[in-house]
Amino acid sequence: MPGAGDTAEANVWFVSFETNEGKKVTKKMTTDQVLAGIKGGGFKPSTQASRTQKGEYRALATYPEFSAPAHAAKTQRVATRRARSTASCTRRSSRRTRGGGAGGGCATCFPASAAFVGFLIWLAIVAAVVAGCSS
Repeated sequence: MPGAGDTAEANVWFVSFETNEGKKVTKKMTTDQVLAGIKGGGFKPSTQASRTQKGEYRALATYPEFSAPAHAAKTQRVATRRARSTASCTRRSSRRTRGGGAGGGCATCFPASAAFVGFLIWLAIVAAVVAGCSS
């Protein structure tokens, strides 16, 4: 006969996560509470959950109920982080240009662009050396 916590209730989840203080807890939650946790950024797609307290725990994103919201929330967090980073770089670049600093670009934010410019300079130097040697 199954013990307490072995049978799954509809709309009930056991979610295992770390609190802001770093303490690992398992909390009984409804589907709506879990969805709110995902949308609010408290739960990642990899947060572990189970239908029963002693059941097999797996990532929220593996459950059909949470897959799309978990991935959408993660995509939103990444996009927001990138937008903030780009905005910060643009502000630094703008301050340099107005303040008379060298260049308007931000090589730390756009390393591929900086590498390309460096490559072009290197090509110009090689072309000048080759042209000088051939005359």
